Amino acid sequence: MHPFLFQIGSFKLPMYGLMIAIGYLAALIYIFNKNKKIGLNKEALSDLLFYILLFGILGGKLFYIITYWGTFGATAAQKITYIFKTFQFGFVFYGGFLLSLAVFFFYTKKKKIPRITAAELIAPALPLAHAFGRLGCFFAGCCYGKPTDSIFGVIFENAKGEIPAALLGRPIHPVQLYEAFGNLIIFVILNKMLSTEIKAKKFTGRIFCSYIIIYGALRFFLEFFRGDNRGSGLFSLSPAQTISIIMATAAIAAVFAIRRKYGKN
Repeated sequence: MHPFLFQIGSFKLPMYGLMIAIGYLAALIYIFNKNKKIGLNKEALSDLLFYILLFGILGGKLFYIITYWGTFGATAAQKITYIFKTFQFGFVFYGGFLLSLAVFFFYTKKKKIPRITAAELIAPALPLAHAFGRLGCFFAGCCYGKPTDSIFGVIFENAKGEIPAALLGRPIHPVQLYEAFGNLIIFVILNKMLSTEIKAKKFTGRIFCSYIIIYGALRFFLEFFRGDNRGSGLFSLSPAQTISIIMATAAIAAVFAIRRKYGKN
């Protein structure tokens, strides 16, 4: 675990932020490379991606604050101080995803960008960027797993990270790496699907729906291995598991609608 790549005086370069930046850059390169064969307006697409990133960050932080507000301190002043002191950490993926999705619908309508085509183009880049983000979590020590005696256990020893002192020196599930690997697999699958749609010149929405379904299943499963505070959702599930079920169910319904409209192929 290396929370900071280097430090010069009081300046520290956090690995979490660096990996987020690398992930965003990788996603941009992927999207614009694929767009050469699709032909969406580059300027409009660039602006759309910028707003998706901006509101993704804001949504992730806002959802984190709402979910874990009660753990930030006893008074409002303590809570606010904690938020600013730890602002570089503490983001909830689904919060960022949902707010970015709302911005996506608004902006594509405003700029008359083909919504389904844009969604299909962006979908494979989401797990690609997310994989780098989870590597950032691993370096920072956030989103950590439960203690384990399995061969997959990883020992964290750096007290500057987000791992609680009680878990330092103990093998725990590297859930961040599990999810990073899972996201890379999702990326490979969706990239293959996009190549097929580009060749057929028919964009249906299947790729975006597939992303929601597959990632939802991955996230639901991995939540059982998380060791950090997961909040409380329905039926003793975490909020992330609850959202995964709701979104995957909606995406499955959308897939059936797509099949009725376009057929199986």
